[in-house]
Amino acid sequence: DEARVPPLVNGHDIMAAFSLTPGPLVGRLLAEVREAQGLGLVTTKADALETLRRHFDESGAIDTAPGGSLE
Repeated sequence: DEARVPPLVNGHDIMAAFSLTPGPLVGRLLAEVREAQGLGLVTTKADALETLRRHFDESGAIDTAPGGSLE
């Protein structure tokens, strides 16, 4: 059951890695990572942060639009 699998990252991890402040964006990023984890696309904390980092590199910024994709 996906709800029983511990999350790979938390909000503090994301805020520290990308110099973000608390807010809705952090929640959206957590949800995206959780979805990627559930699909088996990321399996470690490093994978999760690297997925977000790649998105930063490709777009210059995290997609702040609701439903924005990390991949």
